[in-house]
Amino acid sequence: MSEAYEYTVMSLERRIIVFVTGCPGSGKSHFAGILKERFPFFYMSAYDKTKELFFDKYGFDSLEERAELNKKSLSAYYSELAMEMEKGVPIIAEYPFCKLQHEAKLKELVEYYNYKALTITLYGKAEVMMERGKMRDISDLARNPGHYLKRYHKDDYSLSDMIEPMSREEFISFVERKNYFMDIGDKVRIDVTDLDSIDYEKAYRAIELLYEERK
Repeated sequence: MSEAYEYTVMSLERRIIVFVTGCPGSGKSHFAGILKERFPFFYMSAYDKTKELFFDKYGFDSLEERAELNKKSLSAYYSELAMEMEKGVPIIAEYPFCKLQHEAKLKELVEYYNYKALTITLYGKAEVMMERGKMRDISDLARNPGHYLKRYHKDDYSLSDMIEPMSREEFISFVERKNYFMDIGDKVRIDVTDLDSIDYEKAYRAIELLYEERK
């Protein structure tokens, strides 16, 4: 991996935001973490953290309640993101942001706070993404159970309430409907099917170019 990108105090005043998105199982959190190592002066913004705070604080007893809680946590996340953008700091924002649900609001924030944006979309073969997502939910003990349960309260939940996994056809339909290829700012698409051949340099170059444009 390349050495961390050199920066000065002025780096913290550059209005740059990098959206890392992609379907479930594409490795967004890991990829964003790699970018954070390369660009340590960027603020890391992850919607899942806000969502998990809401899961633990309020809990839910059905998928309908879970969906309503997701709406409330998303609204809170937008407010948190706006607070950071108001400071003018460079940001990496990671979540399965999609054209269907998030693009309009994120564009609004980018334009209002005069940010330059880069959207990095991770994609890969459906079967591989499905399997990775399934293995993550099974093996990642640190992951909040609210992500994959139909009923959850912080001190009262059962793994027997697991949400039924989608079939291959359902997963493909879900991904196509959501459309993770958002049209915000500059755009980079990175194939993550093979973990050993992910082109991180492609993302580095795009961020560095955006960074230089903001000098």
